[in-house]
Amino acid sequence: RCPFERLLASRINEGATTAVASCDAVETRDPLTRESIEAAVKAQQADGVLSTKLVSFAWDTQAGGERDTRGGRNFKPVDAGYGYYGVPTVYGELQTAAPITTLKGEAHVTTNAWSTKGPTVVYTLDSAVSKFESRDQGLVTLVGPIVERLRKDGLIR
Repeated sequence: RCPFERLLASRINEGATTAVASCDAVETRDPLTRESIEAAVKAQQADGVLSTKLVSFAWDTQAGGERDTRGGRNFKPVDAGYGYYGVPTVYGELQTAAPITTLKGEAHVTTNAWSTKGPTVVYTLDSAVSKFESRDQGLVTLVGPIVERLRKDGLIR
């Protein structure tokens, strides 16, 4: 979560909008709670909150030119288990796959912009990335279009 948040904040900060990753603003990073986010909003005097949740991801692995069956697909219901600011109310544990020769993946995320007065969702954006071969490549490929769309639609400057 933190690498994604920090990359997104750094790209937003390239413009006239100031962004702070929750990993740098909340006192306790895990698990995120409504209370910890509300405290960070107050401390940062934030006008809004962006929350991005993973809707689905898939990966395909190859080792030595043969298909590896360790790949799989996972889904998280889009509208279930999320409260204010997109804070999950149910947590799962993610484990990193063992190193392999090639890992190709795809991911689908939903980003919500929340007004801190309410809080209410004021904007929703679905994004996807495919054929990425590393986490870093996937993050860069995903974050760029999210920031471009937020600027184009006037949510950030």
